[in-house]
Amino acid sequence: MVAVCKERFIRDSDRDCLIFPSYRAAVACQAFITRENNEPSVDTATVSIIIIEFDMSRSKTVPFLSQASQLPAKIQLAAVFFPSEALLNAMTFWRLAGQGISSRLAERCLPSLKTLTQVTDLTNVFPRQKISPAHKKVCQRIANLLNRTTPGALRQVSVSTHDVYLYQSGMSAIYHVQQLLSEWRGTESIVFGFPYELTLKFLQAYGLPPKHYPFGTAKETDELEVYLEVERAAGRKIHAIWCECPSNPLLRTVDLHRLRRLADTYDFIIVVDETIGSFANLDLLGVADILVTSLTKIFNGQADVLAGRYVLYSYSVILHSHTNIHPPKHRPKSHLKILPRFRCFPQGLLPQRRLHLRYHPTRAQQQELPRPCHTNQ
Repeated sequence: MVAVCKERFIRDSDRDCLIFPSYRAAVACQAFITRENNEPSVDTATVSIIIIEFDMSRSKTVPFLSQASQLPAKIQLAAVFFPSEALLNAMTFWRLAGQGISSRLAERCLPSLKTLTQVTDLTNVFPRQKISPAHKKVCQRIANLLNRTTPGALRQVSVSTHDVYLYQSGMSAIYHVQQLLSEWRGTESIVFGFPYELTLKFLQAYGLPPKHYPFGTAKETDELEVYLEVERAAGRKIHAIWCECPSNPLLRTVDLHRLRRLADTYDFIIVVDETIGSFANLDLLGVADILVTSLTKIFNGQADVLAGRYVLYSYSVILHSHTNIHPPKHRPKSHLKILPRFRCFPQGLLPQRRLHLRYHPTRAQQQELPRPCHTNQ
């Protein structure tokens, strides 16, 4: 698809192209490529965005579609063209932000390559689409799994589908949480413990470089508390602590209860990536304000499709006290194009998944959080 776009729209061997599911993602890529501290430096004028369109109604074959009636008649994408020397930076954005089109969406468009055109009338590009039944079903299933333990002392209310935000990958969910928090406060963040490699690289690439406590031990928690007190005395606040439960790949768990107390004292958000522990096993909303998950591990029941989500816990004291933290007003459009093709936990796999999940609520109720797993450092 990229090769066809280059041949049809630029015909310049010194320029490259990446394709995104939304204009907003394309603009974010353009901004990343042209940042002042990039090497090599790229002028904004040399990076262009065009809207391309596939006419699906003229395609005779569409792969993997049992619900062809749910296909949009036309699919619009945003193509970013840039000098070839900026390809590494462009691919860094693609990798860290998780905003590129999926291989499945690309595969859907390939049979319609002959219909590919540039959209010149930009008055009605990327029209907002209705939330599909598949999208609602996925959100409802996630909310149901999050509510499998009874709210108690740590968590007083259940999660609704309106608290669940779906994205095309786990990194995309992390990207949007970081955007949300940066717009809210935009100060320093802290990474506590050693997280998934790309999470750390992403947070280092966006906004102020985070302060990192790599081991997440009790000693480092003491050091963190001292640092937060110094920052408060200087009139500064961090905006978030990022951690995992347990961490990937070291499988260590930090003292989330103590971090919660620090968050309440020093007024910051706790973001927990519980991909490894899984929201089907652990109830972390009593200590976390925002949960991030790579759904790739469970989506479709076979880990054969990228997906991610974050949950903004509406009962969070911190979120309640800061009414200027605004999640998206509408759901990400890229999913509306993809979700009708799949089922979250397809019907044939549901009985298997239920067998595996049946015993988890008891464990989650008996032990809401794993004990902190520390080294002696």
